[in-house]
Parts: sequence; C-alpha cells; structure tokens
Amino acid sequence: MSKRMPSLMVGSSVCKFADFQSDWFARWYAYAYGGPTAPIVQPLELERYHRKDWEYSIVLQALLERGMIGPGRRGLGFAVGSEPLAAILASYGTTIVATDAPSDSPNSADWKRSNEYAQSLDSIYKEHILDRDTFNRLVTFQSLDMNADMPFAAQSFDFMWSCCALEHLGTLNHGASFMLRAAQLLKPGGVAVHTTEYNVSSNLETIVSGINVIYRRQDIEEISQLLRHQGKYIEKLDFDAGTHPYDLDYDREPYCGKPGRHHVKLQIENHVATSMLLIIRA
Repeated sequence: MSKRMPSLMVGSSVCKFADFQSDWFARWYAYAYGGPTAPIVQPLELERYHRKDWEYSIVLQALLERGMIGPGRRGLGFAVGSEPLAAILASYGTTIVATDAPSDSPNSADWKRSNEYAQSLDSIYKEHILDRDTFNRLVTFQSLDMNADMPFAAQSFDFMWSCCALEHLGTLNHGASFMLRAAQLLKPGGVAVHTTEYNVSSNLETIVSGINVIYRRQDIEEISQLLRHQGKYIEKLDFDAGTHPYDLDYDREPYCGKPGRHHVKLQIENHVATSMLLIIRA
C-alpha cells in the first residue's frame, strides 16, 4: 500500500456514502479483508455498504496521514473486539497496546455472543495480515474498564483509537469523560481518533443513557470546548451527513436483514444515526 500523503486529509466528519467511493476506503478495505497484497478495486462496488467498514478505514487513514503509523510509534486501542486494526497497525511496525472490557463487565456477555469481544491476543490476531511472531512482538493485550481511571502513565502514547465504543459506556457524560481522561495519555503532538454514534435526525431529542446513547451536534461541540480547556482540540468538525440515496435511506432492525439494504445510516429507537469520526490533537 502506498504511504504517500494525500493532498486533502480526512477530518472529523460524519459517515456518508461519498467516502465509500474514495481511494483511501478502497485501499484499507482491501487491506483489512485481503491482507497487504490484496488487489485494490476502484471504484469499489459492494453488495452492502456498512458503516463499520467506514470506521476501520477512516481511523487508519487519519492515523496514516498524521504520521502515526510505523516503527517508533506506540498506539493504544480501546474496546478492540475482533476488529483488524491492531494487526494492520502492527504490520507497519507500530507498537500496540490493545484493550477490551473486563470479562465481568455489564455488556461483555452480549459482545461475546456477537463475536465482538476480545479476551486475549488470539481474539485480534489476523493471519492474513501478518505473521504471528511479528504480531506477538509488537502487540500486547490487557483488560480495561473505560469508565475507570486509566492504568497508564500520562503522555505515554503517540496515538489512540476506538471504534463505536463511547456510546456503550452508559451515558453521554460517561463517553465524554472517557475522551477527556484518555487524551491525557497522549504525548505532545499526539492524536486520538474515536468513532461514535451521531444523531442525524435531531440536535435536540436523543438517547442520553442506556446501552447505546447517541451524540448530537451540541454534545460534540461541548466536548470540543472541554478539550480546549485542557489545551487540546478536535480538528475542524464537518457535520455534513451526505445527500446520496444511501445517506437518505436508513437500515432498520433486524439490521442488514434484507438483501440490498445498506447500513450507512440506521434507525435506533426513534432516531436516525450513523458513525462520526472525532480527531483529537494534543
């Protein structure tokens, strides 16, 4: 995969169909599912466009563009589940600490049933991406409660990431508190990239507590202000949710249950949501 810096970097933004047609999405999608030598198909036509693939791809692209991937860099992943990011980052020579919730945490049983829970390095190793010896040398795993104090020294990581974990911490405030605490672990110049649920149907009504909360524009802007009080900031926010038919339609439960239905936007209770990327700079 080419590591040439593109002229226009991805930023803090909402998942929209146009991103699935980008060169960066095609490259990372091929890497995640086929490994570093997989052929890249452009434009990429998928049977189902899914926002989870967008999350993986845009997190990796944001880190690559900001010089965070490669030997000498140390990254921290939260709630990594079965995602391929730790393996991909290690394949570039990056040192990674991967974490997931303790086995006795409230929602761990649900994640185990859906195969989205990591208990060891075995859960996140991807043999099609890199060899096991290299993976074991560069990646470590430990349990971590995202609502508790961080078991790491301040300013000890170049970067960190999480993919749609913030909204599962119990309340909007818990997710915000996590971002503020986690940002303290970044070295000066470090980068945090988090994706989370974003409400595209309202900036007023939303889900503020429970197993799946949804952040509104006002919540994101408030978090941005709180980070500035710490001397950190979220890169320029783009709330454009797109106008393609796949952006205007939305998936309904059971999600991905009907052929031809895409999962770019989705209905959660009475709200329409999607994923949003937040890029925090220290």
